[in-house]
Amino acid sequence: MIKSVAASSQNRIAVSVPFLKRGVFILRIGVTALLTLAGIWSCAVMTVVWKLSASTAALLAAALFVLWLGSFRRNGCLFMLAVIEAAFMIWFAGQSAERHFAGVEFERVFAVKPSVNYLPDGKFEVVNLRNNRYPDDYSEKAPYDDVFINSVFDPADVAAVQLAQVYWGGMELVAHTMLNFRFADGRNLSVSVEPRTPVGVDRKHFTHLCHQHELLFVLSVPEDVFELRSRIRGENLYLYDLNFTPDESRKLLTGIIGRVAQLDEKPEFYDLLQDNCITALLPALKSAKPELHCDFRVIFNGWLDRMLFEQGMLKQRDNESFESLRSRCFVGGKSQGEL
Repeated sequence: MIKSVAASSQNRIAVSVPFLKRGVFILRIGVTALLTLAGIWSCAVMTVVWKLSASTAALLAAALFVLWLGSFRRNGCLFMLAVIEAAFMIWFAGQSAERHFAGVEFERVFAVKPSVNYLPDGKFEVVNLRNNRYPDDYSEKAPYDDVFINSVFDPADVAAVQLAQVYWGGMELVAHTMLNFRFADGRNLSVSVEPRTPVGVDRKHFTHLCHQHELLFVLSVPEDVFELRSRIRGENLYLYDLNFTPDESRKLLTGIIGRVAQLDEKPEFYDLLQDNCITALLPALKSAKPELHCDFRVIFNGWLDRMLFEQGMLKQRDNESFESLRSRCFVGGKSQGEL
């Protein structure tokens, strides 16, 4: 009896050993693959952040590649690669936007950032509200005297909130999302979250993942930011009325203005994935509309309007289809509403 139990235990151990080895092998492959992706990302970020020459970047990539090859045979190489990646990520995550952008000269279109003064009666003053009227031959690279004004707003006077979706280059997967607040006295306050680009920094998408741009909330009149997108750049702009109550509209405005004041006091990095034109607005949107449910269309925000339509957050006619609403809400652009 005892011998049979011992034999049974030995058989179970013998069977479990191959499974254990297979599990360790799969885990090792997974860790190596993860470190490989992290290594590629790190090399690219180092090249951008430290402005490495092509030869230096190639040497760095070669060194990491040698460690990567060695990791298949020696645990020491795998451990060293993991330590290097972890150290870089800790350094990258610990960067301070306030220190990084101290004394930095920004491109003309981003040189002036707005600030907020809170007034005793519940109102607030926007300092440096952008108020440009662009000529047809306007160019961001040409000299131009930007116009900024100071204006006082009362959250209690918000009459409506609009969502703007802007498309360019024939793409529908991604868009630039903006908001516009309409007040009872006929004035408007538009909000556009953008990367504040220093002079000499490329505006290509990958640099938006490398802590090269400051997070900027542009506050302007719609004749400025909407005209710039649709008439000057020829981008396709759709403007939807949000189905928000007056109280929800006030909460949304208050949340955004609070974020502007926070960024004026302590700058943050713009991040293409975590702090972009829509994700930077989400905390205020969710505070105003707690029932807002977000899915993958927050990342692929070209479909954000459809997501909001499905949740009843866009004002629409009875039994109106999304396609009909979208066609009605087209404002301007080169393609006359067709992407």
